[in-house]
Amino acid sequence: RLSLAMIAHDYTNTDIARRNPLYNDPVADANQTQPQLVSSGEEEFRGLAFQAGWKPDDVWTFTGRVVWQDAITVSSPDLPEEEGRPLAGVPRFTATLGASHRVAAGRLRGLNLGASLNHIGDTVQTYERSDRVQVEYPAYQVVGLRASYTWKSGEVTHTASLSVANALDTDLLAKVARVGAERSLTASWRVAW
Repeated sequence: RLSLAMIAHDYTNTDIARRNPLYNDPVADANQTQPQLVSSGEEEFRGLAFQAGWKPDDVWTFTGRVVWQDAITVSSPDLPEEEGRPLAGVPRFTATLGASHRVAAGRLRGLNLGASLNHIGDTVQTYERSDRVQVEYPAYQVVGLRASYTWKSGEVTHTASLSVANALDTDLLAKVARVGAERSLTASWRVAW
């Protein structure tokens, strides 16, 4: 069984709160009456997303998703150097591949195992202006792993899950200045009745 989908989007965010460039200005805000934020920012988003899923049998599932997006700052009174340029921190290209396997019979029935590979494209974090330099980050990839086991006890269904984010421990602090993105383990237990 194969499923395919394509999604196109084109939308604009308006009246985004931005720092008022006149706030605390010694002349324009001498009486301290200027608001700190003004609703005057505008951003445009246009893009395509393709996703596919393939389930060759009852135990294997494969998924993929690719997104191309142009995110542009249309207006920004406090950061005019960003106008007409790609939105800071938003990658133009992202992709995800995933696979999962469900044990359907035998002693391990109820066990689910999965893995994913995520690619995040390069970004501009900040643009150059008089008080700072332009900061750009390269594309990077992260691997995720997950396992869960589901069993029934009377009328109650239990699911114990483990997931590992950034399984290969890619140093995202050094690569893209992401704090707290080192390898991590999450455990959960769900009970349904």
